[in-house]
Amino acid sequence: MIPVKVEQLVQAVGGNLLTGNPAQSIKNVIIDSREQAEDALFVPIIGEKTDGHMYVAGALAGGAKTLFMQKESAYKSEILEIAGKAGASVVAVNDTVEALQKFAAWYRGCFTIPVIGITGSVGKTTTKEMISAALETEKKVLKTIGNKNSQIGLPLMMFYMEESYDLAVIEMGMSEVGEMKNLAFVAKPECAVMTNIGVAHIAQLGSKENIRKEKLNIVNEFDTNSVLFVNGNDTLLHELATEITQKSVTIDCDKETVPVLESIRAVTYGIAKETTGTEYDVSAVDLVTDGSGIGFTAIVKENDAVKKIPVKLKVYGNHNVMNALAAIAVAMRYGISPETAAEGLANYEPIAMRGQIKKENDITWIDDTYNASPDSMKSGAQVMLSLEGKRHIAVFADVLELGEASESLHREVGAYLAELCEQGRICDILITVGTQAAYIAQEAKNKGMQQVYSFSSNEEAVALLKAILTAGDVVLVKGSRGMHTEEIVKAFL
Repeated sequence: MIPVKVEQLVQAVGGNLLTGNPAQSIKNVIIDSREQAEDALFVPIIGEKTDGHMYVAGALAGGAKTLFMQKESAYKSEILEIAGKAGASVVAVNDTVEALQKFAAWYRGCFTIPVIGITGSVGKTTTKEMISAALETEKKVLKTIGNKNSQIGLPLMMFYMEESYDLAVIEMGMSEVGEMKNLAFVAKPECAVMTNIGVAHIAQLGSKENIRKEKLNIVNEFDTNSVLFVNGNDTLLHELATEITQKSVTIDCDKETVPVLESIRAVTYGIAKETTGTEYDVSAVDLVTDGSGIGFTAIVKENDAVKKIPVKLKVYGNHNVMNALAAIAVAMRYGISPETAAEGLANYEPIAMRGQIKKENDITWIDDTYNASPDSMKSGAQVMLSLEGKRHIAVFADVLELGEASESLHREVGAYLAELCEQGRICDILITVGTQAAYIAQEAKNKGMQQVYSFSSNEEAVALLKAILTAGDVVLVKGSRGMHTEEIVKAFL
């Protein structure tokens, strides 16, 4: 972060300096009072269980010299006394999260670095990593760290910006109406990638169409040179791309979004149904899986020419082919040839708990425990069945935040596994953990799967696995973050 003076902060957020030095420098921004950061701005967040204003003293002891404080805070007198003794600056604001977002938006505006926003129901992180791998062949790239993609995390991510970066690839995650507008206001992406429209957060938003409507606010800060990269294999996104190309947007979206969509360009990518592979701007044909990953031929439309580029990935699954296609499309936008982008993708390694393949005692583990959705469970099953093994074992835990649709969506996963078995792609054993994942087991049984087990805890699943695993088995473990399915993998690795 480049140093910012308190007086600049006050102006950026529309706050009031209650005490302190307007010329004080801010060199870091923190929300955790335990974080040691010299000359930091501490932003106290009011959550469901605690109030960050209670921890001001700890933040000051760790190096913070400036504080946000909500005007109506019950701790106002105490904070002013503590800050006065420490010589710290206190800036009063209406809402600390809103002020954080305003400050981040102001700071982001200090740079002309193009931001590429990544959104979608599934695959944001892997897509971000693959796009970065392709771009980093020729550019210095800032990319989202960890899970800094939320209403609080994304603003914090902006403060990593420095003039030395050529591009920024930023995840933008939302779960409620109105959140994407805030994120677009902060990050101001000039281009964006929409990976898919799934059922994550459908409990809050009600339908896939509503999810698409909310995610489309990612374009709010676009100009006429902006590009929206969309997954052409996704029905709702294919419809969107068609309307953008026709300059006539009739799908449900916020009224201010319509003229933006009609003024920009859509670039599509997808796995081709036709052997010519020219149905999308960037297409994949001839997919081949072997012991080291998945390969394909990328067919790229470039001006009036069509190129064919061999691509080899160290990861598995059609969903990763889609991620790689997005990366090639984005790289081309920023002047990197598809051939060079493919070289970057060849070096991409999966990140922890997101489809990592590990071997121990001649048993292959697919550690995909970071998070889950019904769609990603299906993709995970495809990956598992693409690997050679004596038996294939799926361990699925609850997918959370599906609302009233939870039972039917979990049952879809069970039916899908059974359908794969009917096609000769056998999931030999299914183990589920949790009340909702039990519906996966029920439906799989109803559709004819034989070895199906349903448990209420990770410990029970571990006990069964220890009893039945033999050399040559392939095991996929996946569930929502809140189900802590990484405990299952850690019991063996």
